[in-house]
Amino acid sequence: MINKSLLYIVLSFLIFGPVNAAKKVTYLKCPLMMVENKGKTYGEDWWPTGAQLNEFYVKINEGKKDKVSIHKYFTAKDFRKDQKPDDYGFLKNLVFKRNNNELKYSFSDSWKDENGKDAKTSESFIFINDNNWRAEYLEFSEYKGLNVHIKHKLAGDCSEVDKKSYKKLIKTGKI
Repeated sequence: MINKSLLYIVLSFLIFGPVNAAKKVTYLKCPLMMVENKGKTYGEDWWPTGAQLNEFYVKINEGKKDKVSIHKYFTAKDFRKDQKPDDYGFLKNLVFKRNNNELKYSFSDSWKDENGKDAKTSESFIFINDNNWRAEYLEFSEYKGLNVHIKHKLAGDCSEVDKKSYKKLIKTGKI
């Protein structure tokens, strides 16, 4: 009986151990600066090129499928005083496509608003690791009924943080 139990434990480790050991988890803090602003609603006077607009706190699980969780923390001028990351800006376990050292995820949606006017939105997230991580974020939103048009590109260098610092960032926005 003990031999069967021992055999089961050894086989379980051999089968499942390498799969879990192969995963690499990386935690990032990514301040994003406005690179390009082609939006009509919030122009250069509101979101100028070079200004920090967002900060992303990112958890990357590299494995057979690369999964990324992103906490968006808005830091734009007068967006919210003393804002902390919340569930509104939280994207969990998105499966990113890998192309060599680049991870990418995009989505888009379109619909009719309550007045029958067209509305559409799209976002793209790109994380590139060339010895150091950097992020790019493209956002487009258009709500014709509300006269909202946002189209911009943000980018920035990311810094790796430890798990404890990451958990503190997603709760408070500060290390």
